[in-house]
Amino acid sequence: MKGNGLLVLLVLSLPLGCTSGENDSASSPVESTVVLQEETEEPKAEQAIKARIQKAVLIGGCKQACEDYKQGFRSYLSAAFRGEGGQHTLPFLETSEMIHNGKRRGSGWVELWRSGNLDQRKDEIAAFAKEVHAWVGLSNSDDLEVSLVNQVTFSEDDGPGFLAFYKPPSRVVGDLEMKEWRFRIQKRGWEWLISEITTRSLDP
Repeated sequence: MKGNGLLVLLVLSLPLGCTSGENDSASSPVESTVVLQEETEEPKAEQAIKARIQKAVLIGGCKQACEDYKQGFRSYLSAAFRGEGGQHTLPFLETSEMIHNGKRRGSGWVELWRSGNLDQRKDEIAAFAKEVHAWVGLSNSDDLEVSLVNQVTFSEDDGPGFLAFYKPPSRVVGDLEMKEWRFRIQKRGWEWLISEITTRSLDP
């Protein structure tokens, strides 16, 4: 019995893991950990970038004002009517997927985010909002309010969302006068955001 007890004690005192040599890289736990870290470091960095992008586009910031697609669109137009270069409309825009008169503006803004050019992205989106909503300054405020109530219709979209059709007030000058504009509204997170704006003349 004493001999068996001594044998057990000797076995338990042996170091765990490989004992054939210090340079056995196939089973060294330290070297395996280093290799694993090197293999996962880049994917983790990519995941962090994707997480930041997803966080930025999932939440527009309009919250309760756009929980319903009809409410969201009317709130968006009301924000446009507030003037100041369309800056109040920014929380209602799905900037990552924005299409304006057939041009995919959102793709460029996503690339700017990925490359870390956040100031340029911010400036371009602000300029876009100013350009798209410049028509508000050409309209009478009373006519704008009437158009919000009487000149908006909705229909289902072929894609994941709805379409809103809007006729701006007749006092808008130029080739946009009395034309029907089309907006695509799609859900992002819990918010309904504007993902496409078509202000050029639409076919009947």
